[in-house]
Amino acid sequence: MTPTRFDFRLQKVLELRERVEQAAAAKMAAATERAQAARAAHDALAAIRSAGAQELQDAHAHAPTVGHLANLAFVLDRIDAQLDASEGVVREADAGVEQAQGELNLAFQARRVIDRLRERHHDEWKHDVTQADRSLMDELALARYVQRIAKAEDGES
Repeated sequence: MTPTRFDFRLQKVLELRERVEQAAAAKMAAATERAQAARAAHDALAAIRSAGAQELQDAHAHAPTVGHLANLAFVLDRIDAQLDASEGVVREADAGVEQAQGELNLAFQARRVIDRLRERHHDEWKHDVTQADRSLMDELALARYVQRIAKAEDGES
């Protein structure tokens, strides 16, 4: 006898895989945010560096003092060091995004395998229910046919 309600034995595993996939998606979103923030910080530093370089050029044109030029050069060197450091942070953040993307892909594939298995079992269950309904209808039709024939034979005799 086919059950009247579909019951997937691996439903808890599917739910666990869905939670793992959701966690991986959240991790991916956080990694993407960190990467975007790192890029924005790097771009801001690059803009400051560009403005500082322009200020140094302008200072050369107006016969500045040596102290002023040395100070501007020192500031630009510090900004260059910060830019180098921020490039490292951006690379690390991008690597984190790639790792999170890989984990999300694996979680998706693992969940999808169980999901396809569930679909296949559901299709088989639907087929079995349909077959059971057809068999029942055939039995009912056969029983009514036999009853009609029996009544017809009783009416003739």
